[in-house]
Amino acid sequence: MFPGIDKLIHLLTFFVLGILFKLSFPKTSLLFYFITLIFYAILTEYLQHIMALGREAELLDLVADCLGITIAIFIVKFLKLNL
Repeated sequence: MFPGIDKLIHLLTFFVLGILFKLSFPKTSLLFYFITLIFYAILTEYLQHIMALGREAELLDLVADCLGITIAIFIVKFLKLNL
């Protein structure tokens, strides 16, 4: 593997999550969609911080999560994928 692969995995995971969320709830407003997924990203990082499971919260993981969500929003909104 290469350095930073975990950031790519975070980005792709939240990208897929963003697309699936919009497919599951097509009438959800863009603001609610964005806030919900950002909250989930923050929650997962916070839980990693407080749980002693060998993982730690990282700001760059959260940035990668947000970037994945933003790319998903771009595809849904600006390419008009009628999702």
